[in-house]
Amino acid sequence: MAGRHTARSNTEIVHEYAQRLYEAYLYSHYSDQRRHNMNIRKSALAFIFIPLALLLATMGPAVAHAATGDPEGVTTQMPAFFNGQQFTVNMLELSGNSEPAIIANNPSANTIYAQADLDQAQPFPPVINDIQGVGFNPLWQQVLIHFNPGVTPHQFTSETEVLAAAAAGQITLEVTNEVYRCSVVGPGPK
Repeated sequence: MAGRHTARSNTEIVHEYAQRLYEAYLYSHYSDQRRHNMNIRKSALAFIFIPLALLLATMGPAVAHAATGDPEGVTTQMPAFFNGQQFTVNMLELSGNSEPAIIANNPSANTIYAQADLDQAQPFPPVINDIQGVGFNPLWQQVLIHFNPGVTPHQFTSETEVLAAAAAGQITLEVTNEVYRCSVVGPGPK
């Protein structure tokens, strides 16, 4: 019986040899495939990161400009009041060519009351008439506040205060054709 276990038929030997060759092929094939896949990954990363690095290198001055006063950067964040509470808003004026059409076709645009054009420094934070929630519209039409003679300029903290001052003759409201995309991005400073 011991001889039977050591003696193998030609078929068994060929089968074992074929199995070893197949395993060696698989190992070699998968190793080659893994190397090939890694080369593809490296090429893909290079394909993505090299243009990105070039883009950042060429945009370096623009990125630096955004941090120091680009009208579409973080510098467009400003405080604003809504119903006596201060929030932080991000403002971006829409194209002058599109503003009249937006005003004509979007009667639900919100109102932002400012004492100076929103593209300029504000003597006091503006007042908004809505925040995110039911019916919120991200488009805001600018209304300028002009203090009438004899009235000391001061901070308003709600639309109710602004409208009451206008009704009392303390201020004049100037509805402009400027429309801003405004988002409330957080609470105001504590």
